[in-house]
Amino acid sequence: MEDNVMRKYTIQPTEAMHHFIFDQGEDRWLCIVLLQQGYRIDYAATADAYTYAPESFEQYFNQRRR
Repeated sequence: MEDNVMRKYTIQPTEAMHHFIFDQGEDRWLCIVLLQQGYRIDYAATADAYTYAPESFEQYFNQRRR
């Protein structure tokens, strides 16, 4: 990934608006940054994705707190 995308994607929040933008989800923010840099985002129906889903309220709460 290009330096300019990673530099913007990994910025430390310094304003209230940054928290609003970053808290929308890092995948959404990364897509926005890539689109602003001129990249194209496509849908891939055959893609495999793996995730960790919390199994208890405590795990869910800790995930949301981060």
